[in-house]
Amino acid sequence: EDFLYAADEGDLEEVQALLEADVDIFTTNKWAFTALHKAAQRGHWRICEVLCSHPAGPNLVKKQIRLGGSTALHLAAEKGHFRVIEVLL
Repeated sequence: EDFLYAADEGDLEEVQALLEADVDIFTTNKWAFTALHKAAQRGHWRICEVLCSHPAGPNLVKKQIRLGGSTALHLAAEKGHFRVIEVLL
């Protein structure tokens, strides 16, 4: 999925373009990672900011992955991405 790839790679322009094209913000991969999980895990705080400001953002922040039940906040904390943690809180 282009949306998850863009978030994982830190491609802010592509993420914004896909959101404007009404991509499903809750799209997941086989492990239930959303774009927010991918961006948080990689430290892409600006993408996290855009995703959290989306009308569905608050629900996205609470979403857990299948393996271990981690949220985007857990993934950011595990990697020490403090700016992402600030955005998510």
